[in-house]
Amino acid sequence: LTQTAAVAHYNAAKVTDAGRKAEDPAMAKKAALIYEDLIGIYPAQLGYHNHAGLNWLAAGDKVKAKEHHEEVVRRTEKKELSEGDQKNREYALKQLELIK
Repeated sequence: LTQTAAVAHYNAAKVTDAGRKAEDPAMAKKAALIYEDLIGIYPAQLGYHNHAGLNWLAAGDKVKAKEHHEEVVRRTEKKELSEGDQKNREYALKQLELIK
């Protein structure tokens, strides 16, 4: 599985409203599962956690969405962050606010 496959499923899901809606929640779930597989291969990629979280939220699973975004926040605490890691942290924090 590749990131291209995950993006294709995400696009097919037609996710809107920061993940709170999807025209096809089943496609969002498939995208989330592919991102979880990618996390297993590339565990340091914080963006994959955010993508998984977004898609889980769109699929209707707030618990799994929250877990992925919390993982990004946990991994970016108390350390110097690259620009990319900082953006991932900010995105995760925004998503956690929406999930509440």
